[in-house]
Amino acid sequence: MTQEPLERRVRTVEEAITILTETQLRMESNFEYMAETQRELQVSQREWQASQRELQIGQRELQANQAYMAETHRMLADNIDTLTELMSRMDERQTIIEQRQAETDQRFNVLLQEIRFMNRRNRDQDEQ
Repeated sequence: MTQEPLERRVRTVEEAITILTETQLRMESNFEYMAETQRELQVSQREWQASQRELQIGQRELQANQAYMAETHRMLADNIDTLTELMSRMDERQTIIEQRQAETDQRFNVLLQEIRFMNRRNRDQDEQ
């Protein structure tokens, strides 16, 4: 009787050792997996940080482009205002030129009529 419980105890201890060994192997495997996962996480974190830096660079470039576009827009608006003013002055000058031309044409026609009248009168006097 004493022998049987001892054998049973030895088997129980051997089974416990086997279970502990398997557990230890699984834990080592899990630790290796966790270490690999941590390395991958660190790589991912570095990639994320690099992406963040690139995003910040992109944002600065975008802000610079927006400032450039705003300045270009302001300059364009100023140029449009200047061109509008110049066109208005040109229209005014063109109107003045057309008025003067009309006055000059009218004076020319009056002078032409006077010259014709004088020519007729001179002819009439020469004929008499």
